[in-house]
Amino acid sequence: LESLFPELEWEGCGIRKRLPNHYWSDLENQRQFFDSFAERHHLTQPSDWSRVRFKQIVNDGGGTIVRLYPSLLAALQKIYPEQKWDMNTTNMQAPRNHWNDIANVKRFIQQFQLTMQIKTQEDWYRVSIKQISAAGGGALLEKYRSLYKILKEVYPDKKWDKKSFQGRNKRSAQRW
Repeated sequence: LESLFPELEWEGCGIRKRLPNHYWSDLENQRQFFDSFAERHHLTQPSDWSRVRFKQIVNDGGGTIVRLYPSLLAALQKIYPEQKWDMNTTNMQAPRNHWNDIANVKRFIQQFQLTMQIKTQEDWYRVSIKQISAAGGGALLEKYRSLYKILKEVYPDKKWDKKSFQGRNKRSAQRW
């Protein structure tokens, strides 16, 4: 069509050109796509990517790229290694099997502890499931089924009182 109607503007018209095989295997091509995507959707900092859904990228022509990675976060970490892509601070969905690695669980709990100013073991008893979920730990809770089990795994040398986690009306002493 371009050769038949060269006077028309074809860029951005919704018709996609066929790309060479393995075009999206090249990180530079992936980066060009994501740079352009970020510009079109006004994404200026890492946390802005938390608003982006898989379907948006696919609809914009990046389906092949995101399918190369277990998650959008994994793609961004590879394409933009100079950026700090912390799942906890960018509020992005964890890659598949992310919570199977105890190092990721520990990192999340330690970041949560800092953010929520948890100073003592007793402070953990005042943490609600809602707070863990809001901080990005919803899938972590699904895997472990309770904060008690998570903390038992992360801090195995501490004695945790299971009943202390079961209170419904938790009031925190920390300034959350």
